Amino acid sequence: MVTIRLVALDIDGTILRPDGTLSPRVRAAVSRVVSTGVTVVLATARSLERTLPILQALPLTGPVISCGGALVTRFGGDCSILTCTVPVDPGTHVLQEALQKKLPVLVAEIDRFLAPPSILDLHRGYFEELGFHVQGTREPIPSLVKNALFLRVLGENAIRSLLDACPPADFPTLSFVQYSFHGIPDLGIYNARASKGNALQTLLGVLDISSAHALAVGDSQSDRSLLLAVTWRIAMGNASADLKDIATWIAPSNAEDGVAVALERWVLPEGIQPSQC
Repeated sequence: MVTIRLVALDIDGTILRPDGTLSPRVRAAVSRVVSTGVTVVLATARSLERTLPILQALPLTGPVISCGGALVTRFGGDCSILTCTVPVDPGTHVLQEALQKKLPVLVAEIDRFLAPPSILDLHRGYFEELGFHVQGTREPIPSLVKNALFLRVLGENAIRSLLDACPPADFPTLSFVQYSFHGIPDLGIYNARASKGNALQTLLGVLDISSAHALAVGDSQSDRSLLLAVTWRIAMGNASADLKDIATWIAPSNAEDGVAVALERWVLPEGIQPSQC
């Protein structure tokens, strides 16, 4: 019989309902899993700052994978296990293009979002509407990129404009990942080595847990590497088709408490153990 020792959960589109809230059933299922001694890890494209409220709401105090896998911390963010920053030269080129075009672009560090004053003044209302608390900075662009975990461009037109100027194929050391943030298209630009899957593999090594004893749940293309890093792969009912293709099992959607159903079936003692399926 296989024992699950670690569960990795995506946040948006997975543990959160479509309206962005956390259901009592999901909260209870996660709490029960933690009480059995299983390590529960959140794995998200969110910054660490925007992940902490979810950690506190569940509540969880263990490791967390944030910034699309560019950052792995333990104890709710108090100690860094892995930091994978954006390469300075290509990152500087991309950021300068975004600034020249006056696009809504953010620079994410471990504990804050930054933007040059000209961008912040132009897009302040947009950033605030989306819930981003952005600080202005006059740091030189290369210095700003040096500490960046990722760059973020918001909005369909802005993304199209940047990708036209900076085709991803011209930047092999960068990874361009598109998301949807509360219905708004969102482009994250990372170190090409940063992914949820690589981050989870690093964490499994630190915790001395085999991938055969780990389970991951996700819904989007950015979760593909996360699922491929473990043996037990759960795709949400609202997941993309290619994610469902690699899944061990497909859970109900996030509107139907799919994470709770998956945990109850695959992890909790009264559920169906993986060896029985």
